[in-house]
Amino acid sequence: MARWTFVRHGETRANAERWLSGWVDVALTPRGVTQAVHAGEALAGRQYHQYFVSDLHRARQTAGRITAALDVPEDLWVIAPELRERTLGSWQGASLDALRAAGESRFLTAWKARAPGAESQFDLALRTVGFLAGCENLDTLVVAHGGVIRGLLGLLDGVSKDLIGKGKVANAQPIEREVPDGRWQEILAQLEADD
Repeated sequence: MARWTFVRHGETRANAERWLSGWVDVALTPRGVTQAVHAGEALAGRQYHQYFVSDLHRARQTAGRITAALDVPEDLWVIAPELRERTLGSWQGASLDALRAAGESRFLTAWKARAPGAESQFDLALRTVGFLAGCENLDTLVVAHGGVIRGLLGLLDGVSKDLIGKGKVANAQPIEREVPDGRWQEILAQLEADD
């Protein structure tokens, strides 16, 4: 059994203005930087055996603030493109409110449906769980994105797949789970069987 801590990046301009960033490499707002500092303070004194961070700038910025609070050298972080937010294809940069008004936001929350040129929640789960299943099950800190963390927590917690996309993950709020040995591999096998 290992303790896994998940932290979504701090607020970005996309979050504040309610548009979809996906793989667009946006930075933290001043509020987002403050949130990241507070996340580091909340985790101060904890020790982890491995540190994983998405390669997108907003996650790396957040991880940098947490690293400072934990007094952990940044070279201990594994920068993992597999932990990127889901690509949203032609909807990257689109207004969330406009998509909702047009009745198209269902593609954002559905398990296997995709927006044009985008990954589904299922695709994202295969990518992220595939990465974690190849890692050791040690006390781990993951700094990534709302969609990534929502999917991972939903799968760990046994949430119905049609509800996973409807969950919310707050910016820069550490969330912990105890993960039994072999759990990521079990989840990956279940996903592959559902492919």
